[in-house]
Amino acid sequence: MKIAKITNVIARDTWTADGKNGVATTYEIIVGKPRLIPHDKNHDWFCPVWIENYTSRIIPAYGVGPVDSLMNAMTLVKSFSDEIHKKKANNRLQSASTRCAVPKTLPLEGGRGK
Repeated sequence: MKIAKITNVIARDTWTADGKNGVATTYEIIVGKPRLIPHDKNHDWFCPVWIENYTSRIIPAYGVGPVDSLMNAMTLVKSFSDEIHKKKANNRLQSASTRCAVPKTLPLEGGRGK
């Protein structure tokens, strides 16, 4: 599946860490909202992920449902984090984000959970 653009961004951050040559590298991380795979007979889902200077394209993290695809997307981000920390034991990751916003209510599809 080729994804041209991430719409409905649910998480975006910029990290700075030592790159391949030991030079500080900036990585923009973008995670999109999980979506149904169009025309999929199993009704599986995907969650788009892009990590600048790490992935060559937007990666669809597949799952059997929206939470599963989101967990798989976060597994990719976690693997990336582990990799950049492994390169240098004392490599300190710096995040551009200093705040985070959480919605007061989480709407559920189909009106459930009211």
